[in-house]
Amino acid sequence: MQRTIATSAALAATVAALLSCEAHASNGVLPTRIKSVAVVVIPGSIEGSFARTLERALEDEFAAEGTLEVASPEVADSKLTLKIVGYKKQPVKYGVDKIVNEYNLALTLEGTFTDLATDQVLSQVLNIYESVSYAAVGPKAETEHEAFQRLAEKIAPRIVKGTIMRR
Repeated sequence: MQRTIATSAALAATVAALLSCEAHASNGVLPTRIKSVAVVVIPGSIEGSFARTLERALEDEFAAEGTLEVASPEVADSKLTLKIVGYKKQPVKYGVDKIVNEYNLALTLEGTFTDLATDQVLSQVLNIYESVSYAAVGPKAETEHEAFQRLAEKIAPRIVKGTIMRR
């Protein structure tokens, strides 16, 4: 009798574990064949160097995260394509001489994550938004490109996590 209860409990635990794995797999785990990713950023209306800065930040984040190897589109198993659909540089603080002391940079992206073997879109995201402020004058002054680098590094972990976990 005790052996039957123990066996039933073990079987129930095994079934529960398998069911939870299946639920997890259907909720966004990457297909096992996907081992690499190509990152492509379409600049939209901003200069190409900013798009390349974002690409590098994403590639660095994928490399640091370690789940997917970064590869060229010709050999990758998957592709993350992001389009910059919005970019704003807005003054937020002025000095007494009416010169802008601080700006805010805001970036909006749309993207798709595609399995290149099947050409299936695994996930799609709209309106990924992030912003940073930067000083234009003074001892902590930055260039717009330096501030954009911080913006790219700030948004990259969110994009990579969302790509890998595919909600």
